[in-house]
Amino acid sequence: MEDNPMDWPRLLSETLWAYKTLKRSATGVSPFALDFGHEVVLHMEIMVPSLRVAIQSHLIPKLYNESMITELEDQDDLRMQALNSLMIQKEKVARSYNKK
Repeated sequence: MEDNPMDWPRLLSETLWAYKTLKRSATGVSPFALDFGHEVVLHMEIMVPSLRVAIQSHLIPKLYNESMITELEDQDDLRMQALNSLMIQKEKVARSYNKK
């Protein structure tokens, strides 16, 4: 980026993708999972099928739809767990700060 500042539009999308798909230490999940209810399927997992991609590709449409609905229902639990983790992390930081 420092060598060629004109490259920032191309690098921005890659940077945002990396930011959205990496798990955060405070919440324990990625922003992508909080938005969509499951972790992102990487391109490599499609080219060299991972177990979860292989299982999903052999589901009949009805079972696949039921599985997606279940993930959406579980999304609220995932968000609540992430919020609880974030609150615990903030309490630890506050205790550490207040010691001084």
